[in-house]
Amino acid sequence: MTIAHPTPEESNVVATKDLLRQVQEAVDGENTAQLKELLDDLHPADTAEVIEKLDPVRREGVVQFLKTQFDIEVLLYLSPYYQQEVIEVLGFDRVARMLTSVGSDDALTFVEELDDDFKTRLFASLTAKQRAMIEESLTYEEGSAGRLMQREVVALPAHWRVKDTLNFIKTSYTLPNQVYKIYVIDKQHKPLGHINVSDLLRSDPQETLQNIMEEANHVLTIHTPQKEALYVFRHYALDSAPVVDDAGHLIGVITLENIVDLIDEEAEREIYGLTRATGSDFQESTYDTFQSRLRWLVFTAINSCIASYTVAQFDRALQSKVALAILMSIVATMGGTVGMQVSAVSIRALGTQELRPGFILKPFLKETTVALLTGLVLAVLLGGISYVWFWEAKLSVIFAVSVLFNMVWSGVVGILVPITLDRFGFDPAISAGTFVIMAADILGYVAFLGLATALII
Repeated sequence: MTIAHPTPEESNVVATKDLLRQVQEAVDGENTAQLKELLDDLHPADTAEVIEKLDPVRREGVVQFLKTQFDIEVLLYLSPYYQQEVIEVLGFDRVARMLTSVGSDDALTFVEELDDDFKTRLFASLTAKQRAMIEESLTYEEGSAGRLMQREVVALPAHWRVKDTLNFIKTSYTLPNQVYKIYVIDKQHKPLGHINVSDLLRSDPQETLQNIMEEANHVLTIHTPQKEALYVFRHYALDSAPVVDDAGHLIGVITLENIVDLIDEEAEREIYGLTRATGSDFQESTYDTFQSRLRWLVFTAINSCIASYTVAQFDRALQSKVALAILMSIVATMGGTVGMQVSAVSIRALGTQELRPGFILKPFLKETTVALLTGLVLAVLLGGISYVWFWEAKLSVIFAVSVLFNMVWSGVVGILVPITLDRFGFDPAISAGTFVIMAADILGYVAFLGLATALII
């Protein structure tokens, strides 16, 4: 959803305890006038925050009191969990009518985040035109430009003159609320170029659009991955880009606002993916959160059992040399830390297209070299500590070599695993960490305990 940050003039009030208390009192006293007065001056984002902080009974009360005047912007700012609560109160028919006043991209995002049951019931209330547009957008591949674009785009023929265009903008009632760029199309509705509205205002009224337009150099297709679209916007400093279908016809546009939302979503997804949590954990029901986290915890438990089984193969060595049990966790931890560092950098680079086919060797060699250098320093340092601790030179050398090996190995795994997962269509932000930690643990234990068994025991 496109979120505009409120200016101080629009709203400098947030959901403070005092405001919440006044809203609660207005709801309890069924004072609709006071409630309306309290919420009228708030930005929709702040109103949504107030509604989310209320208990379920009072939340329903606020929505009931404001039912006929409920702002669709407030509904869009609510998190999906609370959106569904509010939809139940407002009614699907009313929400369907409210959606006619928002952009197609916002409407699609809103529908996408609903549960299947809510989605089906809302679709039944939409007009045929609304339903057809959303259903068509949902047919586009998830993570593609087709899912990100908005359908509202001003596209005019190349032969139009500037004065005709300005007159059309003044008199048309079907234009988007905000128009910054006009796209110039040919007879087949294919994009030829674009004109900034500011340039249009400064141009000769008799000039044709084709003569003053900038050529369309960065055209995206409905199949363009959103990550690639993000790279194009960043690399060429774009504020918008046209989107065409398979036949090359202009059907939508991606704006900078869409890209900002995408950046926010990507960053949130990567952060939560590293911990196997979700950004909406606090809003989801206890059961949904439990189910979501349990899957990854079970997977982690399996990985831990595999690592423990690996260690169990060296039980005799561990019984005869207690120092091995003390030091082996250090080997695994150092490798795991390096692996996660490299993995985090690699996932970010994949998202920004810095790491892509044809540009892998250089970052791979760099990360391997860095892992080797840091491994050498830490191997010497930890090997020295081990010697002072146990006064066994051979054990300290084996420990140092194992630390070095595992750090280099983990550095290699940290970059190769995200690349491989991305290549096969999996999300590395969610799944890479598990494989990196597992590889660091198992190889670290095998290297250290295997060398110790062969050379000491």
